[in-house]
Amino acid sequence: MMQETYINSHHWRNLLPLLLHNTMTHTPPSLLTIAGTDPTSAAGIQVDLNMFAHLGFHGTSVITAILWQDTSTVHGWHIPPTDVLSAQLAVITHDIPPAAIKIGVLPNPDAVRVVGNHIQNLPTPTPVVHDPVLSNGDDSFELVTPHTLEAMKTHLFPHISVLTPNLLEAAKILGCSMADLATQDLCTIATHVQRTTQVPFVLIKAGHAHTTTHIQDALASQDTSVLLSPLPKLNLQNHGVRGTGCQLSSAITARIAQGNTVIDAVELARKDLHNLLKNKSFSPGKGRHIIGYFTHP
Repeated sequence: MMQETYINSHHWRNLLPLLLHNTMTHTPPSLLTIAGTDPTSAAGIQVDLNMFAHLGFHGTSVITAILWQDTSTVHGWHIPPTDVLSAQLAVITHDIPPAAIKIGVLPNPDAVRVVGNHIQNLPTPTPVVHDPVLSNGDDSFELVTPHTLEAMKTHLFPHISVLTPNLLEAAKILGCSMADLATQDLCTIATHVQRTTQVPFVLIKAGHAHTTTHIQDALASQDTSVLLSPLPKLNLQNHGVRGTGCQLSSAITARIAQGNTVIDAVELARKDLHNLLKNKSFSPGKGRHIIGYFTHP
């Protein structure tokens, strides 16, 4: 018995360097987030990187805006010079080409043009998911300067794969009011946004709707629109959870990079977010809940 134990332990000692080498040399695919910062790690690039890691990817990032905010609201921001944005994009994508790209806050027309031009000139066609963040969650702080949305329609939308506006963002894209949208079903809204932007796929997020016990988003393509599977609305969502739009779009980016079709990627990402909301939400500050990417010891 003692001899057998010795032989087995000696065998594993010989294998250990090889096992460690294989583990350390494995290179996970990389995803890029182009977005603003969030000091609470509930939204923006911080939570995008968390979601990428959660789904098995290495995350890289390019900062478009520096925000000072807490769990309640945005208090201010700084927009880096355009040449800084351009330099970040050039350096990181040259060194680590992304399997897919997620875009969040683009604060002004110049930033839109720089990012759109960069995506258009990537050496390899790359899936791009854009969460068109135009303001903070309660619409109390504008996160775009004048004419930015018009610049998106001209310089960015032609180069992206999936657009993920919530209802408020959809109204702004369509140039109408929320009251106008209230008279339309989600599939009709998704179709209108798809035809207006000409983005191949448009996901309309209905998570902020206050009149339902379920969340049932709509996805439109050039050919059709469908209501997605209903997910139970959790009680904490009625009080608001920060960063859900960021996390959903970054999860869609990861699921597309795994090789899923867009509709499958969207459905998987919605379930990813739902499970995180159910199991990982907490309230670290004085404002809304956030999702924590951690495991208890």
